Amino acid sequence: MNSYRRILVEMNSHEQDRALVLYAALITRLARAPKTYFLNVARDLRIPAAVMQDYSEILEPVGDFIAQRMRNQAELPFAHHAENVLEFEVCEGQPVGELISRVRQMAVDLLIVGGGVPKKGAKCTAIQVVRKVACSVLFVPENSPGVISRILVAVDFSDYSRNAVEVAATLADALEIPAITLLHAYSVPPRYYKAGRTFEEFAGTMQRNARSNYESFIKRTDIGNVEAIPLFTLAKKPGEAICKQVKRDKFDLVVLGTRGRKAGVSLLLRSVTENAIKALDVPVLAVKQKKDAWGLLEVLKHEARLS
Repeated sequence: MNSYRRILVEMNSHEQDRALVLYAALITRLARAPKTYFLNVARDLRIPAAVMQDYSEILEPVGDFIAQRMRNQAELPFAHHAENVLEFEVCEGQPVGELISRVRQMAVDLLIVGGGVPKKGAKCTAIQVVRKVACSVLFVPENSPGVISRILVAVDFSDYSRNAVEVAATLADALEIPAITLLHAYSVPPRYYKAGRTFEEFAGTMQRNARSNYESFIKRTDIGNVEAIPLFTLAKKPGEAICKQVKRDKFDLVVLGTRGRKAGVSLLLRSVTENAIKALDVPVLAVKQKKDAWGLLEVLKHEARLS
């Protein structure tokens, strides 16, 4: 976990902040991070004139009030982190833009933000974040317990998946979790019948190929002393397969590798990772290699072309 030395936590003055702080404290301890940053971005910190007029003697600046509340929430979870320095900031602005700016300015390794199923009609800030920041992101749904005991890693045998598996194995080792589960979803090509074989026959071939690819994949993946348990499932939509596995086996952390520039804009912006973030009610760690990340300008240009 030593790769996560600079950790930034987005707090938004909601109930979800408690879960964010719990996971921030856990990761900070495991990574032995020297400093943890907490950021609250408000669109408007001004107090209505009428309120100021009636309560001018007791109202303190809103920014100071929010910052103190952030300190209070972090005090107990970080009580035994004597070597870790906590820094709190409250600012006005657009949340996604400010997060991207801070990630770049501070060279952040891990960003921790709220996740989970968005309310109907609401934009999913988590998805906007994972598309644009150049670091790994941990998405924490509200009411998450701050405990990690069962880790599921979704793999497609790419270098991005290998990076995700190695991060998951390092995390498991630090938490003394003996094994992690690697899930691969395979599918049957739409025109399988043209090969003169039944669906079941072709599915068997695809599974054998997946197992063979797994053996090659795991040999070149560094998981240390942690055991890797492979799972293979036939599914048209990998995202749905991940959700079913999480619910069935009660995993409390999902780790996925996110693709960078070389994978193309369609894969980056419409990935399995994004679907998992929106659908799952457990934390999701999106592992991103900085060298593969998109610059903000590049992403905005491509989004403009697609709109």
